[in-house]
Amino acid sequence: MKVALGDPSTVTLVHEALERRDPDGAAARLLSDAYARGQAPGWLVAVLLGGCRHMLGYQTVRAILLDAPGSLAESYAGPALVRIAGPAALDDLIEIQSNAPRRDARDGAAYGLGKLGSPEALDAVLAATMSRKIRWRTGAYILGNASPDEGLVLELLASGDAFRTRLATEIAWACVVSVPVDATDPPALEARPSAALLDALEPTVSTMSVNSRKREVLAAWLRAHEGRARPVSGDLDSGRRSAGQS
Repeated sequence: MKVALGDPSTVTLVHEALERRDPDGAAARLLSDAYARGQAPGWLVAVLLGGCRHMLGYQTVRAILLDAPGSLAESYAGPALVRIAGPAALDDLIEIQSNAPRRDARDGAAYGLGKLGSPEALDAVLAATMSRKIRWRTGAYILGNASPDEGLVLELLASGDAFRTRLATEIAWACVVSVPVDATDPPALEARPSAALLDALEPTVSTMSVNSRKREVLAAWLRAHEGRARPVSGDLDSGRRSAGQS
């Protein structure tokens, strides 16, 4: 532990070692004290307290999340709360995502909700994205990494609203690039999209002003699935999450 505090380059090794142990209260206390005395940066403390997984570190991580001190500290702090408290962090993360004064803190809470990954957590991320509580790219990245249902993406694309269309495209891109090549059970949106989704995305990808690399990735993905799309199912647009709920 003291090695990581003195040499942040060792943080990955120390974090992995902590995760192999039982929740470590002594380490959590040491890290919390170091942060309180200004002897360790917030990002480092958040990462390591997440590895400790002990409730003694919860309030320190929560304070780091709310302070949003930079160096991606808040993006580590949100998931660290989930590592420490599990599903019990849900209400706290939703509250911070909704009401924290700083947007970086709200984004960090969203990353925590994405780590949690429950339907309620992802619904909260979608709602915060639609209400602009968090950055739309943050929300799209989280939702795209959470095996999104096609119903949500199709609903956004069909809205005719520029913001929702851009969000749908970003969700699709995040889903495509987040799935490992050797994944054994990739989400249907990435592995075998419906013809309806391909038809809806194709004109959007070719005409929207998006990052050129993202356009190339999505265009290649669309080409790869030409002729291999699955038929449209009757309940495709009845996904659990609905953008209209926000």
